[in-house]
Amino acid sequence: MRSDLSRIADMLPLAGSGLDWVDYLVDASQRQILYWDVLRNHGNDFFQYLADGQPPVLYFPYEIVLDGRTFERPVNYALVRMRDRRQKGRVKKKKIDSFDHDRRPVVVIDPRSGNAPGIAGSKRASEIGIALEKGHPVYYILFFPEPVPGQTLEDVKNAEICFIEEVARLHPDSGKPSIIGNSQAGWAVALMSADKPSLAGPLVLNGSPISYWAGVRGRHVVRYKAGLTGGVWGVELASDLGAGFFDGANLASGHEALDPAEAYCRSPYNLYANVDTESERFRDFSRWWSSYYLMTAEEIRFMIQHLFIENKLEMGEVSFQEGKRINLRELEDPIVLFSSDGDNVTPPQQALNWILKVWGTLDEVKRQQQVIIYMVHENVGHIGLFVSDRVAKKEHTEIIGSIDMVDYLAPGLYEMVIEKGDPRYSEKAYRVRFESRAFEDIENLDDGVEDELDFYPVAEISRINDLCYRSFFQPWIRSMVTPQSAAFMRQHHPQRFLRMVLADINPAMLPVKLAARVIRSHRAPAPPDNIFRQTESVGMDLMASFMEAGTRMKDAAEEQLFTMIYSNPFVRMVSESQLNLPSTVAEGKPHEAAWRSAEDVLWREKITKGGFAEALVRVLVAVAGADGVVYQEEITVLLELIRNHPKTGNLPDARIRQLVREQSRILELYPAAAMEALPILLEDPADRFSVVEMAQCLALSDLVVDPDEEKLLNRIMEILEV
Repeated sequence: MRSDLSRIADMLPLAGSGLDWVDYLVDASQRQILYWDVLRNHGNDFFQYLADGQPPVLYFPYEIVLDGRTFERPVNYALVRMRDRRQKGRVKKKKIDSFDHDRRPVVVIDPRSGNAPGIAGSKRASEIGIALEKGHPVYYILFFPEPVPGQTLEDVKNAEICFIEEVARLHPDSGKPSIIGNSQAGWAVALMSADKPSLAGPLVLNGSPISYWAGVRGRHVVRYKAGLTGGVWGVELASDLGAGFFDGANLASGHEALDPAEAYCRSPYNLYANVDTESERFRDFSRWWSSYYLMTAEEIRFMIQHLFIENKLEMGEVSFQEGKRINLRELEDPIVLFSSDGDNVTPPQQALNWILKVWGTLDEVKRQQQVIIYMVHENVGHIGLFVSDRVAKKEHTEIIGSIDMVDYLAPGLYEMVIEKGDPRYSEKAYRVRFESRAFEDIENLDDGVEDELDFYPVAEISRINDLCYRSFFQPWIRSMVTPQSAAFMRQHHPQRFLRMVLADINPAMLPVKLAARVIRSHRAPAPPDNIFRQTESVGMDLMASFMEAGTRMKDAAEEQLFTMIYSNPFVRMVSESQLNLPSTVAEGKPHEAAWRSAEDVLWREKITKGGFAEALVRVLVAVAGADGVVYQEEITVLLELIRNHPKTGNLPDARIRQLVREQSRILELYPAAAMEALPILLEDPADRFSVVEMAQCLALSDLVVDPDEEKLLNRIMEILEV
């Protein structure tokens, strides 16, 4: 029958379009029913998730090591050890005494941004999955749906310190744990590590805001929200209406409002257009997105007021009841910062600019013996930094694969560059190099910092508004709110209510369920080249473009309004705004010159101190950094050369790291004198020949001897008379 109609269509020019129209109508009506059936199933998933107690959305099984709810100052956090995904079994609650692992342990922390924990390990291609594949013992710090009443960020910080100390105790011979902090968990990791500098090893901060005021005019408007709403009082009000708890569903709604075209047009249409293949992916992601967790009023207020509005973490002014101020300059171990230019929640400026403010100069970074590595993705969004398969298989794989190597980079600032591997020389899909960078490279990502002066009056006005709210309105609201009214409001939040009405609890969804069952057995999708199907897609793209244009106009209006209010000199009079943006770097201290002079004397004395180990590391570090680029292979070869030589094979890793940092500083301060002193350190001709031979081997490790490397090798051979 259909072949007969096709022959008729060939003879009648309009008949083909008519058949396309029929095919499209059948397909579109079927997709409509299937679309609503997917939403119905998601509503059922939502109820089932609540019935299960809102567990983490982890793909991997785990066992609890420490439960923060049992601490002297209880918190709704727990430390768990991830088990290999090939092992089957449910969660085990038992005390663990020790683990037999030689690799450095990795601790992953997800943000408390309104949703359930587990996004970093929600599927095979994830941070946790990659770390397990690479043989690391992997731990995860999760949190439970409801916080302990009265818990504070200080309590959480202290609990996380206990967790990391427990991981270090379980792996005493594996090096300090490396910590991966995602989004808001990143600043928590930085804060914790600055409070206890010797606690952890390399830190990886993915999409983590620390410079909250930074951004590019015309692009990053999220930073203006607090100023346009009057500050922290709105969060206080929401917490009071929640009987002392802040509902994470509010944060989910706020995130969706940042990009309405994606949230309300492109994403739903992608499900509708590909309902036959996208159903499971949509339900998996939505199970996490609709997992709304709570925070205490104390936690959300501290976070919004002191971090987002007052920017105290970058300024080194965060302090808790114990009185100690947290200064990020106290960070000791390597830091890897991963951000994306397509991230409108945490743009690269907010993830990187704090480096400039905290250390002031690149020389100060090197003087503090710090290694800082950054990488900026071209276009992935904020959530994509953590859930994208492509990002996981490329960026996260290489970041985690470099955790044990970044400790051996010379102190300084680097950009991590990932390029496709050459199958002729390696089976690895990608090749990693670390390119030396200057502070100007980070400054060039921004359009200046003058606009940050507008945020000083925002902080002052926020404090004034908060004082007024606490004095005149808060007592009345708290007296009227009950736990029952707070629960009623949470239950009827649009994020929850819309999912409830689409579940089977609503009798109106029964026809959808029955119709979808029939349609799946008689599915008749229209072909991709159907002209009406293509027109539908173009129409949705056009609608999304109109929504994006409207969003850009709204953002421009908000930015203009913010500038009109807070750039006003009369408004600035209410603040303690400085003429220049502050830096946490101390300048002009009376003892600074004397201290630096003593430091120079110390390093100058070390030029001729030592023996074979110092000379070997000095030469290898010089060759590796001769061209300003260090390949991952060079670090691997450098370590193999040191560990396989009879005179340095017994050096512990900590001593090798110390030698790399010391010799790097000597080469930085006195490059010529450091080379000229090699004969003093290497008196034996056999040792000199051995060092030169290993230097040549290192230069060839990246398959190409750079002209700068060749020049340096010739200079070393001349000095050592080899």
